[in-house]
Amino acid sequence: MTPEQFQDALDLRGPRLAQWPPLEAQAATELLLASTTAREALARAEQLDGALAGLLSTPRPAPASLKAAIFDTLPAQQTAHILDFPAASVPKVAGIPASQRWKRLPAAVAAALVVCFVGGICAASIFTGEDEIESIYMSAVYGDLAF
Repeated sequence: MTPEQFQDALDLRGPRLAQWPPLEAQAATELLLASTTAREALARAEQLDGALAGLLSTPRPAPASLKAAIFDTLPAQQTAHILDFPAASVPKVAGIPASQRWKRLPAAVAAALVVCFVGGICAASIFTGEDEIESIYMSAVYGDLAF
């Protein structure tokens, strides 16, 4: 691996060699033992990675001057509908946390199927008369035993 290839790999994969493909990580380790340029590049990449991780873990509000500069570049009719509110006040989707959204779906589908089944039996008894309700139920449940 050349120092240029190492720099490209650093830019692509980041400074954590353990997360690189094994053969590429081995070649990079060998280059690091032999090259001061590669060690300096790795140190710069680790420093940048740490700085970016710190920025992502502690969000900061945009400065008022940046907001003003952005809004000044847009026409007034495009910014009239934008409200200034903190992100914490945004409601959750339908009041259900993201981890719970799909857990209720099977129960809802099962309930809908039960309602349709019972509704079909009741509707059939209305149209055919009360005497035949048992045979209608039997044909709905056991199709081969109908009538």
